[in-house]
Amino acid sequence: AMAQVHQRARKWKEALGAYDRAIARARGKSAKQDLLRSAAAAALEGKDDARADAYYKAMIKTAPRNLFLRMDYAQLLARLGRKRQALTLWTTLRSRAKGQLKHLVIIWREMAELSQSLKQDDEAEKVVRDALKKTPEGHWARTGFLETLIGIYRRLDKLEALIKEFEPRAKRSYQMLVTTARLYEEVADDVRALALFRKAAKRRPSDTRVKLKVIQLL
Repeated sequence: AMAQVHQRARKWKEALGAYDRAIARARGKSAKQDLLRSAAAAALEGKDDARADAYYKAMIKTAPRNLFLRMDYAQLLARLGRKRQALTLWTTLRSRAKGQLKHLVIIWREMAELSQSLKQDDEAEKVVRDALKKTPEGHWARTGFLETLIGIYRRLDKLEALIKEFEPRAKRSYQMLVTTARLYEEVADDVRALALFRKAAKRRPSDTRVKLKVIQLL
């Protein structure tokens, strides 16, 4: 409690001292992790990166195989404006995930967002393309990765190039068929958009959103 009082008053030395005493008295792994996480946040706010790193390493020691603790710290770094540090940590975590898709989809998303915020669109594109290659059709995360890729090409005013890339895949992928139709509509090619939306409606008659698009474009 005293640590938080000092933290709100922006008295960083006193806050970190109070956290240190609380950490020393903590009983149980979860309580210690919570305190170390809060202490790391306070250290970062107080511009004491070395101490924050020490708290982070101490937190990891409580559960060395827990990837979520490392991910939690990467998100904390990003929230507090340490975007380059956060991106470096996420890149390390990508290797640590060892092909576990449930972790990788989060890691790819965070890496892409941070790369874009750092004006590194080329790197963001590489990340989402890698994600799309390794994420199976129908996976919940694919839509987000596709939208990120489209957003990058939209900013570069290169949607036509992406349409040419996507259209051959529309023959075997319903998601790519609908996405390509939507992109044709965005670049004001309503004839091709309608043709592809009609194909999508035949392929999946239960998709009411696609049926509505066909009606709108007629």
